[in-house]
Amino acid sequence: KDKPLVVTQVNLALRHIKATIASPLGGLISSWLGRKKIFIISAPILISGWIMIGLAPNKILLYTGRIITSFAAGLPVPSTVAYISEISHPR
Repeated sequence: KDKPLVVTQVNLALRHIKATIASPLGGLISSWLGRKKIFIISAPILISGWIMIGLAPNKILLYTGRIITSFAAGLPVPSTVAYISEISHPR
């Protein structure tokens, strides 16, 4: 039987490490596919990770869901400011 999950600093740091790895990859993909498409691509990945976290019966699936969500959240980070500046109109 699984022991209760204790969120430690190591568990929280893992999310930032994975997002840091995904950000440069997101920059490369966004320059290849476009800034808007990187948001469209990362959304279903993020949702699937949340579903996995919500329905996780054990720690392995919970951690897998966390890895997926942190990776998907890190993908559009480099494109966010550039995309906002492209779609907003100056007044």
